[in-house]
Amino acid sequence: MNDMPSAGAQDSAHLNQIADEVAIAFSGLWFHEFVIHLQYDWRLFMQPGAGRPFTSHLGKWTYLACRICPLVFSICLCIFSFPGRPHCQALMKLAIVSGTLGLTCSSALLSIRVAAVWLWDKRVACILAGIDLTVLAFFVYYMVKVDSSYDPMIQSCILNGVLDDLLPSVALLAGDCVVLALLLTGLQRKWRDVRHLRLWNVLWSQGLFYLVIAALVEVPVVVLLFVDLDPGVNAIIIDYEVFLLALCSTRMFRFLNGTLGGREGESEVFTNGAPRGRLAMLQGDSVRLVTIRTDNMRQE
Repeated sequence: MNDMPSAGAQDSAHLNQIADEVAIAFSGLWFHEFVIHLQYDWRLFMQPGAGRPFTSHLGKWTYLACRICPLVFSICLCIFSFPGRPHCQALMKLAIVSGTLGLTCSSALLSIRVAAVWLWDKRVACILAGIDLTVLAFFVYYMVKVDSSYDPMIQSCILNGVLDDLLPSVALLAGDCVVLALLLTGLQRKWRDVRHLRLWNVLWSQGLFYLVIAALVEVPVVVLLFVDLDPGVNAIIIDYEVFLLALCSTRMFRFLNGTLGGREGESEVFTNGAPRGRLAMLQGDSVRLVTIRTDNMRQE
């Protein structure tokens, strides 16, 4: 009788199995997302870097990192679901590093958009950089503190110290709220003369959409980590956060820089245009150039 697993261990094993199945489903979703947009990523990767401004490289590599980190995270989750006894310590560290960097890159990709809306104002850029560095510092703290071991009762790796993710999650939520507030404020102040253009509507609607996503994803993560119902539940909601935020931020980047005013070989129209003071904007079916001033915009 003593060799039989307890009811608590059976519940944990069942919940861990559910978490593995959910993780595989999320991983499959990201594999599909990664493959169908691989051509865009390759074209962006192969663009020559000579003559491009720093902001162009910043947006490019942040986007690519936001695509690759969840891919590595997906592979780690799939390996966890395989039968056998994996090297929990190394594999879990790799999963945590790739997942947290994916979240950081998603937030940074949004910050780059906000900086472009504010015409790369130095004060706003410093605020955004401070937010992203703070979030990254909390995630580095989490990477160092968290540990993993193999539990023979549930025959799976368990994460020790998952509650240490509470502070990074709070920092990410607070940072994204500030960044989104700057985005919407910048559109109202810097872009008020071009509200009739489609680009303004796209930026505004995408900002509101990301705000809703942050409320639906990041707030439950903070609440569940604070309540600490079960490690399996925490793992499921964190996996959901990593994939969904990366999915939203990368799709918004591609649509804005690739579809809206983009041309073949020029995938960073918005990010590049703001620092130079000129943006390619769509109004109806025609592309128009807009010259940006500090307080207003003059259409050409």
